[in-house]
Amino acid sequence: NLLIQDPQWGFVSTAQAVVPGAFLLGDGIKRVLGAMLSEKRPMDNVEQSPTLPEEPEHAVGNLSPYCFYHGLCFPQHMLEYFSRYVLFENIEAAEIAAWQRCYEKVLRAATFACGGKALMIKNPPDMARLASIVRMFPEARFIHIYRNPFVMYPSITNFYSACIRDWQLQDIDERRLRDNIFTIYSKMMAAYERDKGLIPQGHLVEVRFEDLEREPVSTLSRIYEKLGLDGFDNAEAEIRAYADSQSSYKKNRYRIDPGTVAEIDSRWGEQLRRWGYKLPPEMLGSR
Repeated sequence: NLLIQDPQWGFVSTAQAVVPGAFLLGDGIKRVLGAMLSEKRPMDNVEQSPTLPEEPEHAVGNLSPYCFYHGLCFPQHMLEYFSRYVLFENIEAAEIAAWQRCYEKVLRAATFACGGKALMIKNPPDMARLASIVRMFPEARFIHIYRNPFVMYPSITNFYSACIRDWQLQDIDERRLRDNIFTIYSKMMAAYERDKGLIPQGHLVEVRFEDLEREPVSTLSRIYEKLGLDGFDNAEAEIRAYADSQSSYKKNRYRIDPGTVAEIDSRWGEQLRRWGYKLPPEMLGSR
């Protein structure tokens, strides 16, 4: 949302993600969706509307079976969807090619809707698909925003629980969902670390979430500089105005019990050590 304040970027909209086959029909679709959507996302109270950015993964899922997020509808098969459509394991080459065609169709439609602008995409599953994404889009730039795993775990759990509650066609017990979350993030980060060397020099920047949160404008300026992107000076006023408009936003606050702390340290310890994170003292306690 910060980056699209720069008018040079296009994006996949929420309207496209929800109705990818009909979003180009005009403002009528947006009005209908606007009436259906709540003003805030259920998991974190972030503003949502048909005209704001959304993950291309949702559009792919609404057009095809080749989508990890179908695992939120069928949570007993979540790891299977993740393995097949994020890691591309136990999958035929023809199915990977079909996923690629669908993904490219989504991005072409977004490019058309945005008048040919380069796209600014947020799509977390792509972290573990870097080998495919770099082949498909060799000139792409990548921004990895990393965050304290102790803070991220309850945030991810809240996201999955909210989505499963709204979308599920199967039940899943809390312990199994918990194990899925640990497994998926571990495998995503392992794939990212394995393949990020495929990204051309100067096309990747890694940013601490806490830096972006504390100093959004200066952090974005550094991102533009490190990625060799022009235009920040022209967009700085709009970016700063948007950042200022979000100053009253209240994040969810979480507490985690000692058992969860120990499991995060055990299963995600590599990321904790790599990025130098520790448990924020105020988080320890009953949820």
